[in-house]
Amino acid sequence: MGAGPPVAGHLALPLGIGAAGLLTGTASLWLPVLPGNGRDALEAALLSPATTTALAVLVSVVVLKPLLTGLTLGAGATGGLLAPSFALGGSAGAAIGVAANLAGWQVSIPALALVGAGAVLSITQRAPVFGTVFVWELARGPLWVLALMAVVSGICRWLTSRPDHPRKPAP
Repeated sequence: MGAGPPVAGHLALPLGIGAAGLLTGTASLWLPVLPGNGRDALEAALLSPATTTALAVLVSVVVLKPLLTGLTLGAGATGGLLAPSFALGGSAGAAIGVAANLAGWQVSIPALALVGAGAVLSITQRAPVFGTVFVWELARGPLWVLALMAVVSGICRWLTSRPDHPRKPAP
């Protein structure tokens, strides 16, 4: 009789990934932009109208996309955070734009979606130039949006950065 790992250990990975997939699939029946790499969510954010329904959808993506991505990756599926990051940021930026328009302010929802996507990608990748240029090039936004994205991504990086080494006290 050979000793080997228990059968339950062999089932943990497929069951975990299956459960995460089932949750994602169920949620995608209500929000079809949730599954996948995030490009659909970013595209939907860029095209969002200034309505309460759009705001509810965008906020739902902001809440559910990172939760479901975390569950899927935590269950052992392979993948990364690049596209989910810009989907999350784009949806958050668009939600701010929709809320501002509903409050009576005239702002560009697509511009805020791009700024949000670039900011979140800059933070998760720890690379503000990459996050800014990648999202801008992906969406081919106007040049003025690139400048705004660069400023916001730089500020976000500055706010979230920590020194690698503690500072030495002055003599």
